[in-house]
Amino acid sequence: MARTGRKIANGDWFSQMKEHFQRGRFRASAQYYDDAIREGQRPEVDAILLRARLFLKTDNEKLTSFLLRSKLVNPSEIQIARRALYLGTSYTRLGDFAEADKYFADAKAAMKTGAIRAELAAHLTRRYLAQRDIESAQEWQRESLVDRSLVGKVRSEHLQSYIFARTEAYKDQALSLVRVLDLIGEKRENFVEDYCVATYTLSVLARELPVPSLARRAKSEIDSAFAWPEDFKTYRFQALKGVAWCQALSGDELSCLRYLRLAGHIAPHPVWQVVLFCDRAYFASIVGEERWAANEFSAAEELADSIEWQQTSGEERVALLLLAELAASQAPKRAPYYLARFNELGRLRSHLQHLAFDERLTAMVAYASGVVSASAGDIPKAQEHLRSAWSTFDRISYDVRAARAAIALYRATDKARWLHLAEDKLENYGHSWLLKTLIASSSAVGSKKIELPKMQNQVVQLVCRGLSTDLIAAHLNISRNTVLNHLKAVYKKLGVNSREALVVKVMSDGLI
Repeated sequence: MARTGRKIANGDWFSQMKEHFQRGRFRASAQYYDDAIREGQRPEVDAILLRARLFLKTDNEKLTSFLLRSKLVNPSEIQIARRALYLGTSYTRLGDFAEADKYFADAKAAMKTGAIRAELAAHLTRRYLAQRDIESAQEWQRESLVDRSLVGKVRSEHLQSYIFARTEAYKDQALSLVRVLDLIGEKRENFVEDYCVATYTLSVLARELPVPSLARRAKSEIDSAFAWPEDFKTYRFQALKGVAWCQALSGDELSCLRYLRLAGHIAPHPVWQVVLFCDRAYFASIVGEERWAANEFSAAEELADSIEWQQTSGEERVALLLLAELAASQAPKRAPYYLARFNELGRLRSHLQHLAFDERLTAMVAYASGVVSASAGDIPKAQEHLRSAWSTFDRISYDVRAARAAIALYRATDKARWLHLAEDKLENYGHSWLLKTLIASSSAVGSKKIELPKMQNQVVQLVCRGLSTDLIAAHLNISRNTVLNHLKAVYKKLGVNSREALVVKVMSDGLI
């Protein structure tokens, strides 16, 4: 917020502070408080508590010291309880659950009924989710339902979506977010934070889950006339990217490019611009524009060199994984550097980032590691990483990422099984570039004739005609043991261990 250069009355600045808070303009709201304190104003208790809520949203590390040093003059019982509530949440985010529970116990003593109890329940739901105590989180989420106002319903449903996320029920999470948006309806201005978070999260999930209706809903929300506050620029940026890739997966690559361009106009930080360069490089590759792809990758690398990566704490670090994946094909010698750079940064620290609490990021790292290992020729390590990525993405129904892992495994192993698994995962993406990649890879499988020596080839053909070992030996005028030795060699080459499997392999893949 630009300073006005004039002092403002206590009531005026607090009214403005509340107004900006309601509209999701958190930094501007905080600036009103900070300017007032700098000008010598004495804040009322409600102003102090609102500033604490703003720290919860923008800078949790400062919240604890702020509340501990702020003196509440003649506070009511509920105001004291709210102070304890915010301190409990602050210590939760710091990972000190024992200290957090001391403050939560004080809050519970005063916040016993009605909407105030629901407010407590919301904080405790998040507290137990942070500790991965799903049962306790669900109990408190149910208690939050005591507030049957629209505010209470939106809050309770959003809490339920967080529980689904922690239990890896991502389709249920997406459907819960749709319910949040349905509840909000046209009242977006009254639910700015809930609306922006729900739309962003839905857009990210829609690009991962094989549910076309989710992609359509995400697009309709991001296309609405709602003006996203500056504080939620990162969320809107990622929502636009999510919708862009939803469009590409439906076969509308031109629309994908349009949404990527819209995202480019609002990239909130250079690190997100790196992400966008990587996205455009990948997009250029899938439409066959390799020179364009190389230029975008080069721009991403140049910008990445200027980033202070140690200062990052959230999902923006994924830019390094994207760089590693792109470098695997564009500049293989540099790919391990980006992967190592990511790994040395350690765990994500942002309490707002869902990827910091589950296995999705681990799977993304495994996929990037597998691609990099494959480009370096370390096939055993590539298989290990890619199988790990596949396992997670398959389990959580992230079908697009599972398909990409399966295709990468085929390229690393030449085993057609992985192409069949990828085909299953892409059943709902019949117009996507990934299906085209799969078809091309399938054609390659069919064209790979196994070169067998003449005698082995003859043995295989006679096996396929149903002849026994003795009849094959008589037909070719060789010993029975020689036939068995030829079969053993063929089994090894084709990856089978019985006559029946050999026949199926030969007939289904057209190998001879």
